[in-house]
Amino acid sequence: MRVSRKYWVTAVFGVLVKLNAWVGVLIGLAASAWTIGLSVLPSAVQATAQTVGPNYALAFNLFLSILMSCGYLLLAATYFIFMYVLGDMVHMHRAIEENTRQSAETLGHVLEHLRSVASKSAG
Repeated sequence: MRVSRKYWVTAVFGVLVKLNAWVGVLIGLAASAWTIGLSVLPSAVQATAQTVGPNYALAFNLFLSILMSCGYLLLAATYFIFMYVLGDMVHMHRAIEENTRQSAETLGHVLEHLRSVASKSAG
């Protein structure tokens, strides 16, 4: 016996939440690359003009951009985990509802069958 699928909107919502999680990862990766690129390239151009001695400003700038980039990646990973779990929870609750409805219908049919058998044997 196949139970008709109800609440299709929740399935769409679950898929959209998971899609949002992947978009968040892509935005986090882009922000990370953008941070390193915008931080390092101008400093590298300036450092090539000054080739004498160590350039501590460039090293510090690179360190801060890598640290900020790691922060973006950590934020993107955290966002992805929470949103993906939320999408899975939506699908899980929908599956629980469908299984509960199917079990209730099956038990109703079994109860009807038992009542009909009991009425035939009593009569």
